[in-house]
Amino acid sequence: MNQLNFTTQYYFPGRFVWIIASPLAAIAFLGGHLYWLCALAILIGFIAITTRYGVIVDLNSKKYQDYIWVCGFKIGPWVSFSKIQYVFIKDYKIQQRFNSRVNSATFSHNEFRGFIKFSEQEKIHIITRKNYEALAGELKTLAQKLNVGLIDYSFGNRKELL
Repeated sequence: MNQLNFTTQYYFPGRFVWIIASPLAAIAFLGGHLYWLCALAILIGFIAITTRYGVIVDLNSKKYQDYIWVCGFKIGPWVSFSKIQYVFIKDYKIQQRFNSRVNSATFSHNEFRGFIKFSEQEKIHIITRKNYEALAGELKTLAQKLNVGLIDYSFGNRKELL
């Protein structure tokens, strides 16, 4: 089978926190002889660390699956497509505002996302990167494998890269 499989992003934010908090909670429950809570903390930590979004594109059967991976199971329907039109890049301005009693601060940065476009209504997100060059390189390789064009819609203009 000719399949492309992408992990788009993790389901739960702050994976590092889960990696630290889950074992510490398990040890605390184990010390208190609360074995079922210890097992529950390990299970919740395992699920939080490994659950992620993903996309599989099957080129032979012309189907794709936008799924959530939970404990080895891919949850999500298979959707048929007639053809892949192109791969494209869009930029998004991300802003985070932090407030305290005396002041506030706003941090902003650009994030670049890669998509596969099947039709006017169908597109799926496959990759997100903060570095434009890294994303463009990955998507050029993908577009060549799919034998389609690569279009850059970032920074407010349309530019064909491939």
